[in-house]
Amino acid sequence: MKRSPVTYFSSLCILLVTFFSSCKEERPINTYLPEDASAVMALRSQDLAAKMLFENTSDLKLQKLLPLIKEKETQQAAKDILKALSDPMNSGLNLLADSYIYTRVQAQEWGILLKVSNVEKLSKSLTEKITVPHDLYLKENYKLLVFEKVPLAIAWNEEVLLINGTEKKNHASLENSTNEVLTLSVEKSLMHLPQFAQLQQREADALLFAKSADFDTLTQIDSKKHDLAYLNLLFHFEEGQLKLDFEQHFKEAKPLLKAKTDLSPNLDIWNRLDDTQLVSFFNFHYRKEALLEMAQMYDSTYFQQLNKATGLEQETFFSALNGNMTLACLQSTEETKEVVSYEYDDDFNKIEVKETQKIRQPNLLLEIGTGTPLTNFLNTLADIGLLKKSQPKNYQLQGLNFPVLLQQNEASLFISSNPAFLEDSGEQTSSSDQMKELSKYPVSAFLNFKKLAEDPMFRRTIDQQTSKKLKNLEDISFYAFQEENIIKGKFELNFTTKEENSLKTILQSLPSSQPEEIVDPVDAVEEMEAVSKVADAVEEVATDATEEVEEVIEVVE
Repeated sequence: MKRSPVTYFSSLCILLVTFFSSCKEERPINTYLPEDASAVMALRSQDLAAKMLFENTSDLKLQKLLPLIKEKETQQAAKDILKALSDPMNSGLNLLADSYIYTRVQAQEWGILLKVSNVEKLSKSLTEKITVPHDLYLKENYKLLVFEKVPLAIAWNEEVLLINGTEKKNHASLENSTNEVLTLSVEKSLMHLPQFAQLQQREADALLFAKSADFDTLTQIDSKKHDLAYLNLLFHFEEGQLKLDFEQHFKEAKPLLKAKTDLSPNLDIWNRLDDTQLVSFFNFHYRKEALLEMAQMYDSTYFQQLNKATGLEQETFFSALNGNMTLACLQSTEETKEVVSYEYDDDFNKIEVKETQKIRQPNLLLEIGTGTPLTNFLNTLADIGLLKKSQPKNYQLQGLNFPVLLQQNEASLFISSNPAFLEDSGEQTSSSDQMKELSKYPVSAFLNFKKLAEDPMFRRTIDQQTSKKLKNLEDISFYAFQEENIIKGKFELNFTTKEENSLKTILQSLPSSQPEEIVDPVDAVEEMEAVSKVADAVEEVATDATEEVEEVIEVVE
């Protein structure tokens, strides 16, 4: 039978619709991120998996962290979720796709977004392996699982899985926020924000985006006063090293730090120190005009207390500084000294007592650049009894067990706990290339974990567990500089495990807690019977002892 042109045309339309439907571009899961998200962590799962490919990860299990969750219902719910999603073959998730963790500070909510590869497998795994009491709803475009006693919900469609949690014990609010995310249009997602979208194009193993204004209470900085906009962090996990690039964006270009070209080598402090014993240092070069403005970012209570104690106004104090500051900390020293004390015998005769004591001396040196000498300020502190003037330029802080000395030179105020540091050798004694390189930046810092762990004063303040974890750490360095309205910088954390990826090292050092031991009922009964027998024996011994005492009393009478 001859087919009509209409039939051919209809068949062609059906084929075209089917073809284009199968070629339809999937929606990226980052377009489900709510626009009001305060912070977002993006995990590049494929990059991380490639770096961990040749690592032994058999001992890296998230289940080890479950006992840290105090609420039993929440702990069991988390255990069921991990059980349902950790099987790569049957979870229905694309575990190599990027995943996202976000928080909404104002709403007191958080969420995790994962890529779905097979919605049927995912639905089966969730419904079969989650045993904690819950309600399951079939919504218009997604499925929703809400736990009865836990403020936690799981929602999924053909593209994305959302694990949504809240600090509020309100299931209605949780369901509403879950629905908001799953029905979110691309135009109202965080990807609509250019700054976040641009960050997604950067190369890194993990990314963090945070809106500064939402974290004012955490940082104690008023972002509105200082036009803070947002923060970017880029994580790079290498063998034996973690690199972290950061960018603090301001709404306007307000230069706070000195330009690298304006830095003058601050050699004076390094003429006084042997940096082979250096534990840490902090170097800070700021624009003098911006210092007062930076101080006003913080709570002014501290400066009000300073004003009451010294009568010195903020403006007067900061105008005397020239924008340079360096703090160096060397290993503390420990000496055994003979200490003589006196006691009195029963006849009130004075007796000399000698004993040896370990005296620990911190070794700190702080150099603060001053445009004009702070002599009047130091004399004021001496007049009210906080300082004691020992030499024309030297002062000592009163009331401490170890000396804190101050010395005012023409362009610097030195504060130290070691008198030897107040003597300038006249030539630079530093030999550290790393320290010299870091000093080229307006802000830089360094910490040697090995020397810190060996430090006598620090060693006696930490527990054995902390000391054990410090053995994996070698040192950390940091620098920062400013370009227009962005302060950029880098952290580098070096580990002693040079041939192991830093991600594995970090995961192994995460706190874990052993779950409570479950006692078998039969063993418990046997243990109680044994305790009962011991109690009977103790009672019998006590009775016999009482009778013997009574007999002795009768004999004495």
